[in-house]
Amino acid sequence: MRVLIFGASGYIGKRTAIRLLEAGHDVTGYVRSEPSAQQVRALGAAAIVGDLEDKTMIDAALAAHDAALWLAQLALPDEKRVIGDYLRALRASEKIFIFTGGASVLSEPTRGEWSETSFAETDSILPRAPLAIRAETEYMVRTAMQSGVKSMVVRPPLVFGHGGCKVISDIYHSARRTGAVCYVGRGLNAYSSVHVDDLAELFVLALARGRAGALYHCVAGEASFRAMATTIAGRLGVGTKSVSVEEAQQIWDKFSGATVFASCSRLRAPLARAELGWRPSPELADILEECEHPAYATETERTLASWIKPASIG
Repeated sequence: MRVLIFGASGYIGKRTAIRLLEAGHDVTGYVRSEPSAQQVRALGAAAIVGDLEDKTMIDAALAAHDAALWLAQLALPDEKRVIGDYLRALRASEKIFIFTGGASVLSEPTRGEWSETSFAETDSILPRAPLAIRAETEYMVRTAMQSGVKSMVVRPPLVFGHGGCKVISDIYHSARRTGAVCYVGRGLNAYSSVHVDDLAELFVLALARGRAGALYHCVAGEASFRAMATTIAGRLGVGTKSVSVEEAQQIWDKFSGATVFASCSRLRAPLARAELGWRPSPELADILEECEHPAYATETERTLASWIKPASIG
């Protein structure tokens, strides 16, 4: 299958491209710069350099491939608009389009407390206001099946592995910023998690077996933010520190402090297991082991995700 990956030079994109190539697919990465294209070509894939909103280039790229996988990052309003354009370009093609969302759309503001709530793919959700637009994008993708697109949504939780997890990197950042590894409140809140290689495997299975209009979760375990902070503090030889939501927004940014580090987001993945036959690897399930990866300790500054606006920095 000829697969087009938007965001192929990113953390998840690279691992997914590698796994798709191993599975025998022809892979092309659509990226926004020549240096990113060089990274994609080094993996053994082809590359197209272009703007995510260049209609002529996007239409041609989509027409030349059997399937497209969205792994790029944009501000949520831009994401919705761009994805809508892609779906219109694919109308009546019966081609596969997989949109990758995220578990933050399920997050509950708990101020560091644990919540027993966990969500399967078929459960109804009422997303908090800042994330309602992501839920709208997911709905738009899933209902595009009615227009002749084999569209589906993959909703990963906290993704880790190979020293590239943004959230773990941010926890290390709190030690550089404050001298201690920080968590919000009692730190009992947890995000479900999955290794990036298990997520890449789910994409392979979704291309082969995915159902039009489906939503698939992929979760292998979870750990509280306090457990992660304690593990990292042991790695660094420093203490831990409980902070308020307001302090967390100053340490990280307004979105991350309130929506990630102060929230619970717990998933189950019955449809991914039943429909795709997806099974996460037990030996890759321990996010606390990832918290001790040496790559994080060598970082000297925080890298911002592209969806974090400069104005949101504390």
